[in-house]
Amino acid sequence: MSTFTSNMLVSSADSSATSAGRALQDRLPRHDVGHDRFAVRDGIGESGSEGRPSPPTGSSAWDCLGAATTEAGFLANANLMAERLLPFGYDIAMVGPRWYAAQASASGYRPFAPLELDAHGRPQPAADRFPSAMEGLGFAPLASRVHRLGLRFGVHLMRGIPCQAVGRGLSIAGSQWGCDEIANPDSTCAWNTDMCGIKLDHPGAFDWYRAWLTQLAACGVDAVTVDDLASPNGQAGEVALIRCAIDAIGRPIELTLSSSAASRYQSRPSQPRV
Repeated sequence: MSTFTSNMLVSSADSSATSAGRALQDRLPRHDVGHDRFAVRDGIGESGSEGRPSPPTGSSAWDCLGAATTEAGFLANANLMAERLLPFGYDIAMVGPRWYAAQASASGYRPFAPLELDAHGRPQPAADRFPSAMEGLGFAPLASRVHRLGLRFGVHLMRGIPCQAVGRGLSIAGSQWGCDEIANPDSTCAWNTDMCGIKLDHPGAFDWYRAWLTQLAACGVDAVTVDDLASPNGQAGEVALIRCAIDAIGRPIELTLSSSAASRYQSRPSQPRV
């Protein structure tokens, strides 16, 4: 079992706002999100406005199970974490990446694999790996079991919107916009084919993240780690958009960013896939 200490803590703040965050707020006057400034705290031990004395800590299923995390394997780790690590403050059990892809391989990402999506393009736990998610229950049963252990439940996300949702022209839940209307197919991850970027200046971009995070919150998700965002050049606008969406749903969700080698962060052309 591998533990993590995030050094990229994203929090709402009353000072040190990024210009991207302010610009985002100006573009979203119709949303009452409760905060008008954003800060990305890069460094261990810095406190945001909520007074957090240290970064969030927990256990990620990625280093143990790769991209093939199963419900049984995840729960085994969570039980061990509650027994041995919770007394030391490690309280987030994090489902690793690609939990929405069936027949996943621990050895790496399978390019252009079919994804489990709902009618509005939101990724869903693959039923062959997370049997408790069947019949539309999503992560709710698994989150409940993690909560009974005294832990918080987290999931790994990729930035952007599923390419398959874009290719199908699915509608965004609770929005007048479609997935294809907000997509930026020229902004993709260099090492994961699941998602493409979004047009941050499109009003539907906020609707997408709010709809996705609202569904996760309803299932009991307490924390998300968003990947392909902690690049050397930063993507402050999208970070601020996600933070804004979390604030709008009314449930506290810890937001951290996944950082990787600088060479991984680059854009390449891509076409939406069905």
